[in-house]
Amino acid sequence: MITKKEQTIAQMVYRECLAIGENESVLIVTDEKKEVEALIFYETAKAFTKTVRLMRVSGMTENGQEPTTAIRRALCSFDISLLVTAYSLSHTKARLAASAKGARIISMPGISRNMIRRTLAVDYPTQSTLTKKFQTLLTEGSTIHIVSGAGTDVTFSMAGREAIADTGYCKEAGNFINLPAGEAFIAPIEHSAQGTIVFDGAIASIRLDAPITIILINGVIQTVRGGSGARLFEKRLQMAGPKARIICEFGIGTNTKAHISQEILEAEKVIGSCHIAFGRNSTFGGTNDVAFHTDGLILKPTITIDNRCIMKEGTVINIL
Repeated sequence: MITKKEQTIAQMVYRECLAIGENESVLIVTDEKKEVEALIFYETAKAFTKTVRLMRVSGMTENGQEPTTAIRRALCSFDISLLVTAYSLSHTKARLAASAKGARIISMPGISRNMIRRTLAVDYPTQSTLTKKFQTLLTEGSTIHIVSGAGTDVTFSMAGREAIADTGYCKEAGNFINLPAGEAFIAPIEHSAQGTIVFDGAIASIRLDAPITIILINGVIQTVRGGSGARLFEKRLQMAGPKARIICEFGIGTNTKAHISQEILEAEKVIGSCHIAFGRNSTFGGTNDVAFHTDGLILKPTITIDNRCIMKEGTVINIL
């Protein structure tokens, strides 16, 4: 049963995040693991528009896998799509094609009812302002250096790449966001990264039993060390192929209500954290194209862009 609070938050998504028009069509894509969460948005949509459809995807085993032909076509034909699934459809060619046709899309992979109640009712104007500041710093920057107490020490280039601000607003044709929102992210130059990354907060679709240490040379994962989570990550990399080992994203969280969680959708939005992903980035400004995209979280990082420190051990500084 949908609670009053869940209904109120879903209404806020349609009104504030989407500014939905009464003649706009809404598609909800879900699967057997997230159908309860999807129904919150499906039932609430009926108060805003007469054209609402629920479609189910099945057989997904990894983030970034392409959906069926029927869902690809539906994404391109509806004005608004909400992707409420266990595995992410965010970085797929199907989603990119729909965005190119002007569809507005919100992706919520792994979202829970608890997450809906906690992290969607944020101060969107304030979150948007902070996120856009980070977007500007990343876009205008050339080289970034990240270190952390857990052992991260990595440098890469982002020169010429344009960052994206996931503010929570999805009001214009072709907009694409996550909910919960709250991150600025960019596609690094794929083979520029050198150093060590330690994921000590979370990693997508894997329970983090111990920190995962990754050694990068020329942007490619050379070794993965850690516990059972590291072994599972290495197995997934091997199954996805060589391109899955290439660094593809760097992001900074800006959501004040997000918590550290095993669900990377929420964890990567935590203010005072940053995340790095491997795999596909051809959908947001990069050149790597592979049916794989996995993010990992770095806690309390110190982040320096072109010799300007913008975050010191998880505290935001020098961005005004």
